[in-house]
Amino acid sequence: MRLLSGLLFAATAAILFLGCGSTEEATQPQGLVVTPTPTAVVTPTAVVTPTPTVVVTPTPTAVVTPTPIDAPVTTGTPIPVNENGVVVAPPSRDSLPPTPADWLTMSDPLLRGLTFRYPPDWFLSEGGFKLRSFDPATIKDSHFIPAGGISLDFDWAPPDGAGVSKPDDATDTTLAGAPGWERVQVFGPSLRAHAAKVSANDLVYALTSLFGDGDADETVFLQILESVQIADWP
Repeated sequence: MRLLSGLLFAATAAILFLGCGSTEEATQPQGLVVTPTPTAVVTPTAVVTPTPTVVVTPTPTAVVTPTPIDAPVTTGTPIPVNENGVVVAPPSRDSLPPTPADWLTMSDPLLRGLTFRYPPDWFLSEGGFKLRSFDPATIKDSHFIPAGGISLDFDWAPPDGAGVSKPDDATDTTLAGAPGWERVQVFGPSLRAHAAKVSANDLVYALTSLFGDGDADETVFLQILESVQIADWP
């Protein structure tokens, strides 16, 4: 009986031992546990896009070659100042040739009704009532009239203006039916002046021509005088 009890005790102890061993094995991790290597997190470097450089191609500067002109002439006679020339009778306008058809007409509101014809190749000054038969750019001094040249001034003045009174040696005349006077002076072999002034519209209209020759042919100027028209103004 004691032997049987001892065997039972031993068997029970063995079972308990085995049972305890199974429990420990069950709690052990199953298989190989691999600890993952952490992946490095790479922060991307910002990509800088370079600003393109603008290449400016300079616009070439135009090189202007001046057109050569004839050298200014120095021949001519200076216009006298406050000097009286020899007064001669004005040429007649009775038998003049007809005014050429290609002549231009001078008409400007500032002339207050005065119009006349003149050759198309004459030069009209800028900002002033003056016509020249020659190119003023070829004259070094504006106070000179070249040989064969004609310079014509035209304007108007009030009746009591300077230089409108009739000189004692002037000749009576008319332009476009308006009464007035004209006067020719010769200042030497290289200068002649012919002035014509008439009254209309309570004004005095004046046309004065200077010639580069004392014995100049005045046909062209006389044709200009014959073409004068004076309209009512205002």
